[in-house]
Amino acid sequence: MSEKTALPILPHTAADLRRAGITIFLSGILLLVLGWRFFVGKDLGDQAGALTLWVVGGVLVLIGPTVFFTASKKGAPEPPPEVIGQDTTRTT
Repeated sequence: MSEKTALPILPHTAADLRRAGITIFLSGILLLVLGWRFFVGKDLGDQAGALTLWVVGGVLVLIGPTVFFTASKKGAPEPPPEVIGQDTTRTT
């Protein structure tokens, strides 16, 4: 049997949170545009779907910038870069 070693879970850095904020914001914009497509439909169900997409998209459009702009406060500091080939076990 081979043993698997568990990798440590690293906290999200500020750059990770900024990328997540941009992704959330763009997803909200996409839902708002998709809601417009449903709104111009002929059925009443299409307009109800449009309203649902607008509400969800609006929430995402508000959450995305919040995550983006608070990333510097909430994110973990960037880890120091690793130098390939450097022996980190020896301390002299």
